[in-house]
Amino acid sequence: GFAWYCTAGLGTSERVYMDSTEAYIFKTYGLGVMDAKADPRWDKNREIRFIFRNHSTKIDDVQAQFASKYNGPVDVSIKYCVGRLYSSRRPLEWEARAIKDGWVDGGYDVWMNIRNDDIFIHRCLMGLASATGFLTIPQYYYGEGPPVYRRQAMRLKKSPPGDEMQCVSVSDWGRAHLAGKLDQFGRDRLTPLEVANKLDGYADAVDAALPNLQSQIHDNVELSDLLWDLESMALLGRYYADKQRCAAKYWVYRESGFADKYKNLHDEAIAHIRDAQGHWEAVLHDGSVEIVAVDEYDALEKDGLIFAVNAAEFNKIWKHGAFNTQKVRCIGSEPKITTWINGVKIMEMAGRTYRARELQATWEKQWDNPSAWDAEKVREITGNKGHIALQLHPGHRWKVGGVV
Repeated sequence: GFAWYCTAGLGTSERVYMDSTEAYIFKTYGLGVMDAKADPRWDKNREIRFIFRNHSTKIDDVQAQFASKYNGPVDVSIKYCVGRLYSSRRPLEWEARAIKDGWVDGGYDVWMNIRNDDIFIHRCLMGLASATGFLTIPQYYYGEGPPVYRRQAMRLKKSPPGDEMQCVSVSDWGRAHLAGKLDQFGRDRLTPLEVANKLDGYADAVDAALPNLQSQIHDNVELSDLLWDLESMALLGRYYADKQRCAAKYWVYRESGFADKYKNLHDEAIAHIRDAQGHWEAVLHDGSVEIVAVDEYDALEKDGLIFAVNAAEFNKIWKHGAFNTQKVRCIGSEPKITTWINGVKIMEMAGRTYRARELQATWEKQWDNPSAWDAEKVREITGNKGHIALQLHPGHRWKVGGVV
């Protein structure tokens, strides 16, 4: 199958189409697909699914202008979260969009998407560029390089509410610094260094609140995730603050022709970018990060295990940031396997009763799929003698310097 993701209404003009966006998408893509499906050469087992993004479209428009006319599946997608916080096991967007806007009652399948710009949170940070490569200084802070990466100073179109203020760009601040006119901005605009100080202030507020909040976690996995979301945001706030300081000071040094009188700004800029890298690495590799087990299903019932501890018990047994001991006893060609972590029995299984799904079904959490475990085949392969081997799976779970 194939899915076509439609952002109906975003960046389009009804004056151009002389029609609603949903109708335009149907008359172009919808009818185009239907024409292709009418061709005798079309593979009848191949389906084309349209997924409308719940952003600038309404269920009535999709139903009237597209779904009621298209001869295939039409779904909708909503954001998994708001504010890039992924700790909630019950995303509020589901209630606000899928249910309140009528998609569920309307019989639509609802997809929950994690957008490709949702990279400002620890769960998605592994493997991104280093502190000096992600949102590079020349592009993001100086507005140089390819237009798509440029980040100019914020220009509010109207008077900002509350205590929000216009921001001075790095280049404008740098020119004022070289001209000896830093006082020209007054108190109604924020300079790059003041923006950095505000970010640090917000991070300080998070750090001050965390100890008391963390003492209330106990077995609350969702609260644990939420607090790590907040701690990650605080660290990223400090990361951007120090990159902002580096950018502003180095701009002055660079535009001065690397004059000796501004050498101190160069040295300070280098110190700032090193501090920024430290904040970045703390988000990626901080030793306090804990991978918390959760109960997805009943392993005794679904997997046919003889014994298994639940997630809460496992989380008490496993040591984070320290070595754990593992003991495995494997008996017979069946086999019967018992595992202990730090001296505590956590699992026992027997080949004759064990059930296991295909790996793809496990990834998709299809716990009720039929078992793919063939006890007779296992006995045939293992025989009456052999070895116990430990398999280390690769991936971001192994931090730099990890030891077994």
